[in-house]
Amino acid sequence: MTYAVKILAVTLALVTAAPAVQAAPDPASEALSACLVRSATPKDRTTLIRWAFTVVARHPKVADLSLITDVQRQTVYKATGKLLTRLISSDCSAEARSAIATGGQEGLTGAFNALGQEALKDLMGDRSVQSSFGELLNYVDQGALLRALAGY
Repeated sequence: MTYAVKILAVTLALVTAAPAVQAAPDPASEALSACLVRSATPKDRTTLIRWAFTVVARHPKVADLSLITDVQRQTVYKATGKLLTRLISSDCSAEARSAIATGGQEGLTGAFNALGQEALKDLMGDRSVQSSFGELLNYVDQGALLRALAGY
């Protein structure tokens, strides 16, 4: 595995495992962010969300909630690998080189965080996802929350 591929793999792992880090904006990373967001189609963003879902679903604390088969997982990984290859080697190659040169791994992490946030917006904006938030209120003691917030 080449150094650049290792950096990309570690970056993707960090992006999915850690909250966005607030750091001084790096112009090269910002340019890569803009390129990734501009270049990723709605289908591409869905591919990223599907990949993140399959990764998270492997965690023992939530694995019982998902029935992703090995074939499905490999299909998602293949599509995501193809997408990342296109984004980094074709659509945004100059920006990626510059981000790595000036910011190293952090330059990639910030850029992929931006793309991940855009993909998450698509997912969270879906009506069925939105209605699921409303369903949660059926199980919340709203009176207790109101009393706590009012200081009682």
